[in-house]
Amino acid sequence: MWEVLLVLFSLVGMLGNTATGAEEVHSLHPLLLEKDALLVPQIMGTWQTDFSGLTLTFSPAGDNFYRLVYVELNAQSTFEATFIQIGHNLILDLVPVFSDTNETPFVTDHRIASHSFYLVRLANDTIFVSGFNYRWFHAGIKNKSISLPFSWYNKMLLLTATTSELQEFLLVHGNDQALFGDPLLIYRQKTEPMITKPSINDEHQTEVFAIDTSAAIKPICLPSFPYIDGWLGGDGDISLPIDSSQSLWIFGDTFVGEKNQKVRAGAKMVSNTIAITTCQSDRQSAIEYFWRNPYTNNPEPFFKSFTNRYKYWPCAAFMVRKNLYVPLLKIGPSLGASPDDIFNFKGVGMSLAKVSDPNSTTPDQCDIQLFPWSHFLDPDAWGCTAVDGDYLYLFTKGKNQTVLLLRIPFEYVESPENRTEYYGIDGEWKTALPPEDMKVLFNGDAGNSVSYYRDLKQWMMVCGPGFLTNKIRVRTAPALVGPWSEEKLIYECPEQTPGSKTYDPDNFCYMGRDHSEFYNRETGELLITYDCNGRKAAERMDIYSARVIKVSIKELLDKK
Repeated sequence: MWEVLLVLFSLVGMLGNTATGAEEVHSLHPLLLEKDALLVPQIMGTWQTDFSGLTLTFSPAGDNFYRLVYVELNAQSTFEATFIQIGHNLILDLVPVFSDTNETPFVTDHRIASHSFYLVRLANDTIFVSGFNYRWFHAGIKNKSISLPFSWYNKMLLLTATTSELQEFLLVHGNDQALFGDPLLIYRQKTEPMITKPSINDEHQTEVFAIDTSAAIKPICLPSFPYIDGWLGGDGDISLPIDSSQSLWIFGDTFVGEKNQKVRAGAKMVSNTIAITTCQSDRQSAIEYFWRNPYTNNPEPFFKSFTNRYKYWPCAAFMVRKNLYVPLLKIGPSLGASPDDIFNFKGVGMSLAKVSDPNSTTPDQCDIQLFPWSHFLDPDAWGCTAVDGDYLYLFTKGKNQTVLLLRIPFEYVESPENRTEYYGIDGEWKTALPPEDMKVLFNGDAGNSVSYYRDLKQWMMVCGPGFLTNKIRVRTAPALVGPWSEEKLIYECPEQTPGSKTYDPDNFCYMGRDHSEFYNRETGELLITYDCNGRKAAERMDIYSARVIKVSIKELLDKK
């Protein structure tokens, strides 16, 4: 018999009521962070009571949570369901998925997701659900044995404790049987829900794209990123070669509009898009862009997060055994950010997207899976990645601007927990995390990209530009573990250089990356892209699209 204890978090609207005036206990804040989330595949399927027609259906969603569809009395609600382990209890945190159909933004902005609590015991094909005991909380508040901050809304007790305070509370009181009321029994149905895969609008079709990371683009031509087919500018600029004439590009936040739209006024923004560039026989570059639901009122990114809690920014791409992998940064709101703060967001976690065998399909029919990476990698520590041998290498940010090195065997890249190795002071690779003896490779920027150039027998890491600097710099090393050279200046961005024709004090440039498939061995020229942004990017078409430059590597390496 398989058994597990859960605490089930639900929100206003669950069980078909609003809880206004109800004698219930709710919470203003969630119970977990992205790094805490666990997968519980046993919960998947449809569950129902033997009366009233109440059913709960769990299905996979995103990388580390489930979609819960709740039906009672011909009414249906949808929730995001995420699990966390606290003490001996496995806990489920539910977040409602609101429908904005025929509702104004003014109405939707007034929605507040308050959490209510349930204890669940799952035994074989039965769930025993027990709600939190309102009388227990009321008595605890009256006699001051409960110290959690709270407020009253009619007869509803609204806990205002932080996530960490809620976790500590459940560690202390989670095994108190008086905390819960009488259980409700819910039984598993034998028919499992059908799970459908998202697809891109059929208007976007192209030839099969096979990724060949050893290919170089021939004949050499510079990629360009014109505003066509509704694509109106993006950043990030990650690339992988497809074959000797094509390359796959992956962008972050992107302005998209109608098919013939040429300006950003009225455009929408999706968190990522992709494109395929083709170097034609005349050495001119052609491009085709892709995102979901193009030319509609609800365009969507190529890599969807399936939640409103965060969006995805791609931060690298690599191939393993015919499969394309894209590490994704989860970007959520920065609570309390100033209205004038352009950086009103923050990284809240990491995911890994897998595009299975892109050689066998077209972008509109891609099979994309998402795997959780938040539990082993801090998003604020992300640097750049490299592929070498049978490993994925991760340059990460340590304390005091130190740069450290991790690696993951390819066979465990989808589930790297307890399989991630770090490079130690003694020059050995070890698996005990968190480590106390990681070797500091160098002090400074952890880089935006790193690539190996065989004819130079060097790894090259591209860094900068930054928010307050216009400089793009590189480091070189004969091996990923070093020794790494000091930074060398290779380019100053004119958009941030006073006196240049493209200078604007509002500009800031970032994310310099190299693209090794465009390296010209005859001239020794390296292709680098970078991006520029500003507070008026939605109005200015001269920024917020990849800048493409060529830099002579041979001359750089000859410099002392």
